[in-house]
Amino acid sequence: MVKASGFHTNKETNKSAFLFLDQGTTTVRILPAYNERGMWFREIKEIPYHNEEGKYRPIVSPATVGKPCPFVEEGTRLYQLGGEENLAKAQDLRPRTSFIFNVVVKSTPDGDFPVDECVKVLKCPVTVYRGILDLDQDAAGGWGNITDLEKGIDIRITKTGQGKTDTRYVVKGVPNGRTNILDWLSEKGYTQELTPKDLDSFFTPQPYEELEVLLKEKLSKDVTKVFEGMDENGEKAPLAPVSSINKEVAPPLPTKE
Repeated sequence: MVKASGFHTNKETNKSAFLFLDQGTTTVRILPAYNERGMWFREIKEIPYHNEEGKYRPIVSPATVGKPCPFVEEGTRLYQLGGEENLAKAQDLRPRTSFIFNVVVKSTPDGDFPVDECVKVLKCPVTVYRGILDLDQDAAGGWGNITDLEKGIDIRITKTGQGKTDTRYVVKGVPNGRTNILDWLSEKGYTQELTPKDLDSFFTPQPYEELEVLLKEKLSKDVTKVFEGMDENGEKAPLAPVSSINKEVAPPLPTKE
């Protein structure tokens, strides 16, 4: 029988650069600007998409960086054509907006967060973004300037419910006065230099031409599904023609954030 020695129990770590909000309360400190332009968050636009294996893999839209996106253009075309089927498809192609921030994670619903892994990129929905900005702009209410390293505030984000329609987020400042995040990190044994991650390096869109191919594949699959769903009398009609995709920048779809 083979003997073994010298091993230790594997330590579970969270090596991902990202923090995604789980059910319960997460406490973070939002960090200051990551570039010379004074930006301390970044907006991301993603197209809902399922790959060939059926797994949900959203596509980063070039609209994130202000460039034309074939999914947005086709969605706008369908929206302008009108009709229930076209409007539903246009909604399916509409980019979903989220935001990313540099944060220090103090705790998650699982408890205190490992201090040596606590510098993360928080990806959150629009409702959380608005709550964070409300606190940053509420100087009259005793908040404001929430990203200051020496005099900022901690933020609690509580997630409840499940699913697209039932999930809720509540964003609140921690009412314990202004604190120095550098002192807190030192007290907890953080030995690295606190530096911001370049948020512009995350969620880079694919080239327009590659997205055109993905769009055509998606539209082809959707049309196939429509025909497969027709009854014996052929009552269900396919979506509007999708053979031509205008490469000019189209006006954005109405959003419902």
